[in-house]
Amino acid sequence: EAQWRPFNVIASADSIYGNITVCKIDSQVTFFTNGLNDFTVPDILSQEEAVHFVMPQHTSPKNILLIGGGSGGLLWEILKYDVARIDYVEIDPLAISLARKTLPELAFYALDRPEVNIINTDGRFFVKNTPSRYDVIIISLPDPYTAQINRFYTQEFFKEASAILNPNGVLSFGLTSSENYISKELGNFLGSIYNTLHKVFKEVKYVPGDTAYFLASQKDGLITTDAAGLIQRLEGHKIEAGFVNRNRLFWKLSKERIEQMDKAIKANGLAKINLDFAPISYYYDMILWSTYFGSSISKVARFLNTRMIWSVFIFVYILIIISGLFSKNRRGGILTAIGATGYSEIVFQIVVILSFQIIYGYLYYKLGLILTAFMIGLFLGSLYITNRLDKIKDHFSLFIKVQAAVVLYPMFLPFIFKFVARGDSEQLLWIGSNAIFPLLPIIAGFIGGLQFPLGNRIYLEVKTAAGEVGGLTYGIDLLGACLGAIIASALLIPVLGIFQTCLAVGLLNLSVFLSLLIVKKRVL
Repeated sequence: EAQWRPFNVIASADSIYGNITVCKIDSQVTFFTNGLNDFTVPDILSQEEAVHFVMPQHTSPKNILLIGGGSGGLLWEILKYDVARIDYVEIDPLAISLARKTLPELAFYALDRPEVNIINTDGRFFVKNTPSRYDVIIISLPDPYTAQINRFYTQEFFKEASAILNPNGVLSFGLTSSENYISKELGNFLGSIYNTLHKVFKEVKYVPGDTAYFLASQKDGLITTDAAGLIQRLEGHKIEAGFVNRNRLFWKLSKERIEQMDKAIKANGLAKINLDFAPISYYYDMILWSTYFGSSISKVARFLNTRMIWSVFIFVYILIIISGLFSKNRRGGILTAIGATGYSEIVFQIVVILSFQIIYGYLYYKLGLILTAFMIGLFLGSLYITNRLDKIKDHFSLFIKVQAAVVLYPMFLPFIFKFVARGDSEQLLWIGSNAIFPLLPIIAGFIGGLQFPLGNRIYLEVKTAAGEVGGLTYGIDLLGACLGAIIASALLIPVLGIFQTCLAVGLLNLSVFLSLLIVKKRVL
């Protein structure tokens, strides 16, 4: 409990989705999911703003979709309106279970109201598959600081959400902002989300503040951020709120504050669109967070842009190819190839898992199948090649052919992901989920399983200390995998996107392939 001081831990439990820890300090109860602040009760200001900026935009909101945040008090605020049904999507049932045990009765009372329908599934999966239509959609999720959360702020998701909105429907969510000053980094982050929303919705407006609330609709003139107009709508719904009131709205929605946010966002009109397979807002959020740790870290984060990353990769590709010219025996390039494959295999797993989540949602049991499939592929590849090593006459030539497979595999991934993602039939989506995605890691694992024993055999042709060789090659393989996990998740996918990451890995292995060909021609 020392890590949570000065909080008092009153509950902590694990589910298949992660750890939830509930802490209390004075009268406030805070939920942490995997160590990150999820919500605090009571937090009346946040609850009222998340609900009362969007609900009055509709003249008669009856059917509401709430993704996340229900246990934190948003349901209670929504129920102040004359609603018929609230579909509350919460992926982890543990969050609701702990809320019932640790929060004051008034906080979770709304969970048991007949209007509330609790759905324990992934929010993206639900939006893509529900036949229901909604007057208001409220997304109560954290900023897109991970690729998984970023799925709820992309152009593709906004299109899916728009498809389940009624003609006069409104979508809303809040993002970290600033009450009085919007920096360039914050402007880029907010501008990216704004531009992405505008690609889908005809009308997009926002309410400035420490949390900026975005409001979007397919009908022009439906949304108002005029204080007098919003007050009139609230009064029409007979809403009395402690913080979203006349005095505060005239201050919060003043002309000067709206113009300031307008200027900051539109000054970043070139901020890129956030896409499923190119999660640029994840990168902008990473830069924004880096500003909290000093200007030097922020400068490094901004420096690592697409052009710089490709420049570094091209330099590495050239070095690898040139290294083949200086190899004195057929062991030359083997360690490089094993390290590059270790790097590539972990990147393959990351992009396959992320792409699956993008297309199908966070379905934990399916992700377990994908991870298991990779290990099965490794086993099958190793078993196949080990039983044939003594019969193979030219191990080096076969090693080069296996390296060619490592080159081709990532080149095909983007086409497969696009094909499945654009599937317009339930049959194709089913095949993708139950056959294509489980097969992809089996293929990757099989290739890796072929290469590692071959590389060890080639090394043993010159150096007979099997234990030493095995330790060296295994260490190189693990080092490559470690670098791949860090670089891909923290840099390549946020900056380059999934498709360019696949291309970069393919070209890396192509440079290794060319280096091996040079070695084969030079060394008899």
